[in-house]
Amino acid sequence: MKSRSIGKRIMSIVIIIFILFGLSIIFNTTSLTKSNAGLESYKNLSDQVNNITEVETAFFEASLNFKDYLGNYEKNFENGFRGNLSKIESYMNDLLDTTEESTSLVYINESLNTYEYNFDKIVQLNSRANTFLSEYDKLSKSFIQQLNNFNTLTKQYSVLAFSLLSEDPVVTVQNINEEVKKYFSSKSSSDKNNVLNMFSTFKDNLAFVEFGLTNDELKNAFSELMENLDSLENTFNQIFTAIESQGPIIGQMKQVKL
Repeated sequence: MKSRSIGKRIMSIVIIIFILFGLSIIFNTTSLTKSNAGLESYKNLSDQVNNITEVETAFFEASLNFKDYLGNYEKNFENGFRGNLSKIESYMNDLLDTTEESTSLVYINESLNTYEYNFDKIVQLNSRANTFLSEYDKLSKSFIQQLNNFNTLTKQYSVLAFSLLSEDPVVTVQNINEEVKKYFSSKSSSDKNNVLNMFSTFKDNLAFVEFGLTNDELKNAFSELMENLDSLENTFNQIFTAIESQGPIIGQMKQVKL
């Protein structure tokens, strides 16, 4: 009887040991699983924080590129801006892939798309302004030649048309051209208005020339001269329109914050 009692106790102890051992295995397995999940969660969170930091850094560098680009519109600053936006896009894609879609991330992504779109518009407008400036230079050279031809024609009829003017019209056009270049560099309203005033005064002064013209050939040549002067002024108007159209867009871009 005594040996049976001892045997039962030993069996009970063995069973309890196995149960405790099993519970220990289950506990350790559960703890390890939770630990691995925690490490994975921490790694994901760390990656997300790193991506956010990289987005902020790249955006800051892009904003500096944008500021430098507005200073002289050089291609290297444009390329730097686009390169940093490309980095931002890559980091944002990683964030969107590794996190649940949130309103803030969607908003940031949309804001960056608008930011890039507005920059493209500025580049296009600047390219347009440069095209108009080249066109202006061509028209100006042609107009100066036309002034010389008209002056020669009036002398053939013994009409000194330009003698009525206080300044040689060729010199006046050259002075206007210098002011146009000055405006294109400064992009200031005062320089723009100065050019417009010079055009207006020049046209008013040339109007007196018509009174001294004695035949249809001279009058037709003068009419063509004035039409080309209008074309020259209209081209300048296109220059400053392309430049001034950038203002509101630049203002919007400067307000973008991440």
